[in-house]
Amino acid sequence: MLPEASHAPGPDQVRAALAISNFDSVAAWRAMMPESRRLYPAQRDQPPTPAAVLLLLFPRRNEWRIVLTRRSASLRGHSGQISFPGGRIDAGDVDARAAALRETREELGIQTEDIILLGELSAVYIPPTHYEVQTQVGLLPSEPTWRPNPREVAEVLTMSLSALLDKRHKGNAQREVRGREVRVPYYEVYGHQVWGATALILSELEGRLCCVLERDA
Repeated sequence: MLPEASHAPGPDQVRAALAISNFDSVAAWRAMMPESRRLYPAQRDQPPTPAAVLLLLFPRRNEWRIVLTRRSASLRGHSGQISFPGGRIDAGDVDARAAALRETREELGIQTEDIILLGELSAVYIPPTHYEVQTQVGLLPSEPTWRPNPREVAEVLTMSLSALLDKRHKGNAQREVRGREVRVPYYEVYGHQVWGATALILSELEGRLCCVLERDA
């Protein structure tokens, strides 16, 4: 991973990145999108199921880091994959923000009262589950003690914002997707390949941050 440095991007840059109103999220997604992936739902009888995830930032030494989870092998959907804490928006959730915080609390075993929500990224459609995921972005002022729920989370991982901006942490793999061998871009995080919707979400944040850093250079 990149050495941590005092000039690495932080909350101010993330806030500015989320505030960009004319950002081309589709172009950012395409940079990390598997071949032949659909961006929007095909014609179906039912609309996509609303879901929410939390892209959570926290400080460690001189850098801000992103929280990721490796999903438990016992889960029915996307088992073993790297994702953000989150899930379906339940009837009891006031909105996507409430759902993202609830899921984070349940999955990571942390208190969410101190999380400061900075904004959100563009909604991402997930073809295999027919979900539409709204990504909330928040931060904690200090690193909490993680108490992951073993039924849902096998491991808590983190990725620095500097690593997100470093092309050395990207690669391509061949995977079977819907019965076809396709090229799948990924971010590498401690030996794990982060791909699919999680990679698309990270790619949008990366693209937005690059716009802010280039503007302020």
